[in-house]
Amino acid sequence: VAPQDPVDDLVPAVEGLAGTVQGANVVFTWTNPDPEPGDGYIWYPYTLQGNGTAARIDQATVTLPADPGGTTCISVTLVRADARSSKEIRECTP
Repeated sequence: VAPQDPVDDLVPAVEGLAGTVQGANVVFTWTNPDPEPGDGYIWYPYTLQGNGTAARIDQATVTLPADPGGTTCISVTLVRADARSSKEIRECTP
């Protein structure tokens, strides 16, 4: 049996996750450093009170209403077609 390289199976985390305030909304964008067919993203908003509902999307952008408390935060995880996933990346704006 040939040795397996565990690093080969790692899914890279999204890069450049950032939010931009646009009026009453915050638009978060990011990049997939190693796109593959069937890739998607699991994301959810979070606050000090807890996590919001997770959703899967195919595009590297999410628009949320700006948190009236002043900070809008999300978590994004890259998910491959075979269900392998990256580590979670979190970002808040502003």
